[in-house]
Amino acid sequence: QSLTYASKLKNAEQHQEVNHRKYARKLLSDLSIGDTEGTNVENCSGGEQKRLAIAQELMALRKPNLMCIDEPTSGLDSNAAEIVVQVLKQLSRQHEIAIVTSIHQPNNDTLMLFDGVYVLAKGGLCVYSGPPLQVRAYLSAAQFECNEHQVPIEVLLRIASKSGSSVQRLSHQSMKAKSELRNRCLAEGRLSPNGVANKGNAFQL
Repeated sequence: QSLTYASKLKNAEQHQEVNHRKYARKLLSDLSIGDTEGTNVENCSGGEQKRLAIAQELMALRKPNLMCIDEPTSGLDSNAAEIVVQVLKQLSRQHEIAIVTSIHQPNNDTLMLFDGVYVLAKGGLCVYSGPPLQVRAYLSAAQFECNEHQVPIEVLLRIASKSGSSVQRLSHQSMKAKSELRNRCLAEGRLSPNGVANKGNAFQL
């Protein structure tokens, strides 16, 4: 019912007829919570309520190009958190939406679901930016030990939680990697003064 009302509000200016209940059921299915259709919101689990909140923002027929979600896994156990991130990744692929989210203390399995991570240390210093699979090589390049028995992201987060020369070293390594990427893009890319043509809907946030 909450999704049906959300659909009516978000699609009020649509000229075409919208089957709000059918559309709500489809989105519930996309978010793997179709079995909660007849359940009161307060009786849903924490993970289900998180996904329901995401569904409410996606009830417009005209989907956004970008979603910014603050701590979608807070208050959830590791299993529920992993399911929420899996669902977000599926939505990103299915509806071609770029999703940016903040997340605290993720376990390795959850973190590996992300396409890219941006790790901040105390004071807002970036200590890593890139795919999670490249963290081990990144630590090695910055002269930090990470053997095969250690989980790279846990080593990185442990360093980032402190302050001092270690964080500064990682910050310099991050800036160096960004500079190398920028130079490679300038050398290998093609200049497009007017941007890239987009045949889709206008940008929405």
